Formats: sequence, C-alpha cells, structure tokens
Amino acid sequence: MAGAAKACLAVLVLALCVVSAQAEETSVSGTVAVVEENNEVKSITVTDEAGKAFSIVLDAKGKKLAAHKEKKVTVVGTPEEKEGVTWITVKTARPAQAAGEGKKTGEGKKTGKKTKKTEGEAGGGGDEGM
Repeated sequence: MAGAAKACLAVLVLALCVVSAQAEETSVSGTVAVVEENNEVKSITVTDEAGKAFSIVLDAKGKKLAAHKEKKVTVVGTPEEKEGVTWITVKTARPAQAAGEGKKTGEGKKTGKKTKKTEGEAGGGGDEGM
C-alpha cells in the first residue's frame, strides 16, 4: 500500500506543477510597432499608455499584428517574462476602442441571433481578420 500512496503523491505533485506553470491570460491595449528587415517581420511590440512595451511572440496570430503598424490594438494572450522582457503569445487581437466608446448595436461576437443595426453602421468588429 505504501507504493500506491507514493505513486498517488507523485501524480498529485506533477499535476500541481503543470497547473502552476500555466500563466493567466492578460489584456494589453497599446500602439503596435513593427521592425522589418528585407520585407520580413523581425519583431512586433505593443506599447501601452504608461510606456511599458510588450514583445509579441511571432507565431501565426502574432504576425497578424504587423498589419496594424502604428495603430492601437487590444491584445489578449498569455504573458511570459524572459530576461526582463514581457512576451505575449496572442490569443485574440482587435482594434482598440477609443476612451468612452462602447459597443454599438450589431457589433461583437456572433451569437446566431439577428440584431438591429442603426443607420450608417457597417457590420463587424471583434478580432476576425486579425
């Protein structure tokens, strides 16, 4: 029975290590800066209003931010500190809303329900296409 208890304890410790290693998602709003060399993206950062820069992991979703160079975006992702630099693996990204600007009728996540749009509104919003 002692061997079974040790095995259960080992599984429990391993499970706790995996859970504690997972970072929580964060949301960052700021201006996108892109460094390119020979038409290839070398780095992307998002700098918030306080001046803190977040480096973007250049996977498929991260590279899409290059299309928003010098524009404000909101990025949701998993942060990781490496050698004093905060890296974010992008989960979602969308254009940032101006202060005080709320969602308009007809924008946001698609729910399958039809919504009434006000005159002059174009559809869309969210992170599609980023």
